[in-house]
Amino acid sequence: MVDHSTKTNAHHGWVSRAVLVAATLALLWRAGAWLVATPAVGMADRGDYYRVAKPAGIFGSTPRVDELGRPILQRTYTRGRSRLERGATSASVVALAAKHGSAFGPSKAFDIRALGVTYVVIASSIVGTLLLAGAHAGLCFALTWVLVDSSYLAYWNSLYSEPAAIVALFGITLWLSRWGRDGAMLPALGTKRMLPQFAALLTLLSLGGFSRAAMALLPCLVVLLIALRWFRVRPVISSSGIVPCVLLGAVVLAPALYFSVGAGPRFQRINAFNAVFLGPVALSDDPAGALRSLGLPGSAASLSEKSYFEADPSPDLERDLSHVSFGDRVLAYAREPVTVLRASQVLARQLVEGDVLPNYEVRDVSRPAPAPSFHWMRRAVLGVYPPLVWGAIVAMGVFLWLVATRRVRPVIAPDAVALLWTVCVTQPFISVLGDGLYGLGRHLVVARYAFDSACAILLVEACVHLARLVRRRGARS
Repeated sequence: MVDHSTKTNAHHGWVSRAVLVAATLALLWRAGAWLVATPAVGMADRGDYYRVAKPAGIFGSTPRVDELGRPILQRTYTRGRSRLERGATSASVVALAAKHGSAFGPSKAFDIRALGVTYVVIASSIVGTLLLAGAHAGLCFALTWVLVDSSYLAYWNSLYSEPAAIVALFGITLWLSRWGRDGAMLPALGTKRMLPQFAALLTLLSLGGFSRAAMALLPCLVVLLIALRWFRVRPVISSSGIVPCVLLGAVVLAPALYFSVGAGPRFQRINAFNAVFLGPVALSDDPAGALRSLGLPGSAASLSEKSYFEADPSPDLERDLSHVSFGDRVLAYAREPVTVLRASQVLARQLVEGDVLPNYEVRDVSRPAPAPSFHWMRRAVLGVYPPLVWGAIVAMGVFLWLVATRRVRPVIAPDAVALLWTVCVTQPFISVLGDGLYGLGRHLVVARYAFDSACAILLVEACVHLARLVRRRGARS
């Protein structure tokens, strides 16, 4: 006897999945159409991002600004010889887009819109591959909806390194949500699924880890999750454990060494000044005393709340700043707890409300966002009192603790939420300790994306549980 209810449920499940897949692809298509339209929209600054442009082999004109001093987007660049060994991952993506982006203009010119299309192609490939591998269609739709939000999408038409980190985090989140449901994070060495899965993971880790110095932490977080889940059920010192352990370890160390002692783009003098004078000194009730506690002259207190370029510090002060270590900055905050409170308030406000307005290639242009804005919803819910964002992050941590203690059985693998939650916690404080309060609107874009994505996953989780509850009650009636 045929169970018609089972066949009906299967049919409904297939239809709903097809609808969600179509909606996901429509979001990506609309994002691509928004990025290639003219006048072009993206992110720009006055420095023209030479740390990415030069390694990628593209050269632009002198950056322009509008009447308010905001940068005007430069759409076309001249192509030259690339030197990727001194750039971040984003420079490699730019070089790839420059090589294959002649469809937008002359063969010797690089159009910034080709870069946006390249990121769309990478994101679409990630979504398509994981959907074919059986990823949750509702989760793919929700995470893609966050990804193409205009507050993140405008970065794709830019030479910033943020989009590479965001796309990598997007892919790793989907990867964890798909294969984390199988218990172990990776199948045993030698199986047919091992090599393509592992190659995809290493590629995503490299894309994110080499994008920004702070995001070099991303491979460490992923490897920690794998160690907690996979090595707990498989011995590390075995034919199925030692090879992945060595490969993952190399991927963890490579970005950190590249940015700390290698050829990675570093601005140690600028970061050291901003981390001190726009950090504990600017937040302290006694700036001169805070400077003296760090071994710096109190007479430099007049430079507090100024960025490196505004202050133009003397060579002697720069030399003294080079002796202030990361640990010294942490101790400076610890000596004055009020600075921690004030920093957390600024971080909360930037996490909730912080947004960098997109730039256009012409003045006074307004174009609609390509999708409903998660940024708007975040501000509507948490904007009344921004410190509530820390309560939301604590609530996510409580949820993960309930999952870890088996008090809650989630439908979506919690590893993805754990990764995003860790980025939400670590990225803000790394930004403050590494560069002070300078440019937090842009520096926290990855943390905002992680927060929005975690909320999207939990929303899908709630919808799945609600749908199951409705079906159960319908079956009983």
